[in-house]
Amino acid sequence: MKGPKLIQSEGHSLLEWQFECDEKFKEKVEQSSTGTTDFSLACAPNAGKTDAASRMMYSAKKHMEIKEFIVVCPSEIIKNQWPSTAQKYGVTLSKEITNRTLAKHQRIAIDLDGIIITYGQLTQNPDTFRKLSHISKTMVCFDETHHMAINKSWGAAALEAFEFAKIRLSMSGTLFRSDGGFIPFQEYK
Repeated sequence: MKGPKLIQSEGHSLLEWQFECDEKFKEKVEQSSTGTTDFSLACAPNAGKTDAASRMMYSAKKHMEIKEFIVVCPSEIIKNQWPSTAQKYGVTLSKEITNRTLAKHQRIAIDLDGIIITYGQLTQNPDTFRKLSHISKTMVCFDETHHMAINKSWGAAALEAFEFAKIRLSMSGTLFRSDGGFIPFQEYK
């Protein structure tokens, strides 16, 4: 029985779909005429979305001059999974940063590439994250984006906070809401 096909790229072992996703991501960012790119990643649970997103952050850092990353998760459990995965791709993320620290310093620590927060943290102080993403070339990654809706607190906070982010990556196993609500930064047809 054959396993999934692996691709070696820039020192990383990627599943074939992760490599293709990264290529499409780079292409979409390059073709953006507005200076802001929204990119969606939908695949089954445990398929490797965090690895794919970490590789896209690597590409954004290396090829697109992105200076800071903000990952937004629905829970502490998911938040805790991010640092080690991102580090495999040379992206240093902290899950320990508080809103108070960010509000006080108005920037992400120089020894970090970015931070990981919860949607609840975002909702408490969207203005701080708005300033961060306006000051620096920022990529935001919404993990389990289906938890947000534009007419609910998490979605409204995301819309306010990340209007100026250069790249907004939304990822989920379900890029829709069962209540029919619209998810921020998604194109609906």
